[in-house]
Amino acid sequence: MTFPWEDVFGPHPPIEVPIPLAMQERFLQSVSSGSAMDSGSSSPMGDASGYGGSSSEAAPPAPKRPPTDPIVGIAGLFGVAYDTYSANGTNGFSIGPLDDGLGIGLHIAMQGFAAGATLGYAPVPAFKAEANNFIDKMQFLGWKNTFVKADDQLSINDLRGSGTPFNNVSLGVLMAHGTYGTSIDYAANGCKQMYFGITSGGSAQYLRMSEMNLGGAGTNGLKWMAIHACNSLQHSDWANMQNAGVTPYNSNLHLILGTDSTNNASAVILQYWALYMNFGTTSFSPLTVQAAWYQAAHDAYRGRAFPYVVKFAAAGDAACRDDYVQAGANSQPQGTPFYVSQQVFP
Repeated sequence: MTFPWEDVFGPHPPIEVPIPLAMQERFLQSVSSGSAMDSGSSSPMGDASGYGGSSSEAAPPAPKRPPTDPIVGIAGLFGVAYDTYSANGTNGFSIGPLDDGLGIGLHIAMQGFAAGATLGYAPVPAFKAEANNFIDKMQFLGWKNTFVKADDQLSINDLRGSGTPFNNVSLGVLMAHGTYGTSIDYAANGCKQMYFGITSGGSAQYLRMSEMNLGGAGTNGLKWMAIHACNSLQHSDWANMQNAGVTPYNSNLHLILGTDSTNNASAVILQYWALYMNFGTTSFSPLTVQAAWYQAAHDAYRGRAFPYVVKFAAAGDAACRDDYVQAGANSQPQGTPFYVSQQVFP
């Protein structure tokens, strides 16, 4: 039996993860948002890959209901994009090898597979519920959603270069399958880097992370970007990119939030993130964008039975590592990079 609440995404075979009914009920009782939660009831299990780290903490007290008009001064535009890999039904997608940039027929090895391997990516329909619940919570907390790009509405070109629509909102979220290279990519200054599968109809191709140019100037320019995909901030490849002078962001971006391991889609994880960075865990005491990212994952995955450790990560400008979403509460980027990986399960 599979459960619709969680999906694991990465290039590997499926596992089953039961989610106790008591935990579902506890979430509905604790997050009193004034709006219904999308359970993702049409979402079967996806596929799994990789391993991560471990930690456990006591559950925080249930969050209190925010005031009706809770926050003043939030930089308030956000955008969401996700790919459920559902166009081919339960078959998912296979993505062939990616040229290594030399143009002589050689390919990039990914996540320990042979360089010429075609990797399979299962459907992750739970991304729809994850997105809907995040949007609902953010709007309730005073933000304005300016775009949602799902499946074929999302073009790979929407994620390439400075023209991405994400650069016109303060905060962005991308949900996709991700993997990391284990050989050199000569199309990106000879670094190892991360890759994301993006579909179009019944086919799919890889987006190189180096093709991104995230960050926008002004109040509604992109400051914070979350990429919920397996290994979206894989530690060794991120360091390799930095050493090669390759970044997926420009001088306007404050933070990228991502993962440093295989991880799971969850109907509640981004909803928790929205709540914690706007309101807090116990009272009106918001967490930093980064701290809320880790706490949301820890709470969403508590009680799971994954056969691997999960790590979440953050990177960006060191002057902005303690950013809050409140307008006027943060420093501007100063050009010094940082990277943190933190275990969130078990």
